Amino acid sequence: MRRNTSGFFVAAVPVKARHQHINKPEATMVSTLQPIVPRPFPGPFPGPFPPPFLRDRIPGDTSTNASISVTGTPSASGSTSSRINYSGDHDWFRVELRPGELYQFEANTPNSFLDPTLALRDASGAQVAYNDDRGSAVDPASPLDSRLTYRSDSGGTYYLDVGGYANRSTGDYTVLAREVPANTSTYSSIRPNQTIRGDIQDANDQDWHRVFLQAGRDYSFDVTGNGPNDTLGDPTLAVRDDSGARLAYNDDSNGTNNSHIDFTPGSSGNYYLDVGGYSSSSGAYTLTA
Repeated sequence: MRRNTSGFFVAAVPVKARHQHINKPEATMVSTLQPIVPRPFPGPFPGPFPPPFLRDRIPGDTSTNASISVTGTPSASGSTSSRINYSGDHDWFRVELRPGELYQFEANTPNSFLDPTLALRDASGAQVAYNDDRGSAVDPASPLDSRLTYRSDSGGTYYLDVGGYANRSTGDYTVLAREVPANTSTYSSIRPNQTIRGDIQDANDQDWHRVFLQAGRDYSFDVTGNGPNDTLGDPTLAVRDDSGARLAYNDDSNGTNNSHIDFTPGSSGNYYLDVGGYSSSSGAYTLTA
């Protein structure tokens, strides 16, 4: 007990207790863990952390390192598979084209709900060709898949741009690039009185071009390798029937290395003009029907 300043006796209070706030509520436990800050995700995907199968690995511009090769063998083709991960996603693949060659490009979805679009872009990224839906007349089983053909006069670096329809469709796909094949499945065609260009990669390369001919009518076919844009020094030319059997052949005509065939079909239907290079001759050519 001690006396206060008024003369009354009061109970002594320990020093520590005197400095405590009697009415202070109990302290609550506060976590020291920092909140997770969402990382930005490049694309209109709802959420900061997309699952692995949605993470984009192929840029949609000329910085891409993804590529497709169609220059390894004659009548070559190349393909690769990937995925459109989210709405607005585009995958670009670099591809090297040869001057005069007619190429075919496809975006196929055999096991996917993707409705693909396919564009071909030049070295600067400008669009030079585009397709969405090749149609049931071309492919009844996969009418929404995309296909386009393109012949580059100058050759060089191009980009295949795969996307989803309306920038909203997503899913897996396979993109394909190929040269004119040497068989009856060829996608290249020519009409009578038409001229087209092509390219022979080496002595083993052959280009087949489909042409519809009428029975009893006389036709002339020429292939030249010495025109203003031609480099095929010694071209060869054959006419084949709808089964691929050879009906006529020529190498060198009228004292030149160019080839010429006069032909009268016995029946109407599809035939094939088969262009190649003699021995090791290769390069660009011009075909006239």
